[in-house]
Amino acid sequence: MTHDWVVPCRSRSIRRSRRPECRCRQYPGASAQVVADTVAAPIEQQVNGVEHMLYMSSQSGNDGSYTLTVTFDIGTDTNTALVMVQNRVALAMQQLPTQVQNQGILIRISLAPLTRSPGCIGRAG
Repeated sequence: MTHDWVVPCRSRSIRRSRRPECRCRQYPGASAQVVADTVAAPIEQQVNGVEHMLYMSSQSGNDGSYTLTVTFDIGTDTNTALVMVQNRVALAMQQLPTQVQNQGILIRISLAPLTRSPGCIGRAG
């Protein structure tokens, strides 16, 4: 079952897709660079190359936050994608700072828009 659709706009379409998202709520006292080096790098090394993944994007904040969004090919089962990401993040957990390990990494399905060029068509159903 696919959860994608297209919403037409004036000069572009916005495609919405359900996709796994990893979140470190806060790594107290860490700058964006520290989060990128000590949290993002180990997680992204493990998640990169997961089956049917198209790409991933991440953000690290100066408040110690981190978000990784993983986008999969249309037709990939959302629950399967979530489990694949969970398994890869679990492999990275021992490399993360103790404070981050103790609070855990939240992995959930998000509904996020992707800006696409005109004529790009998604599907629902």
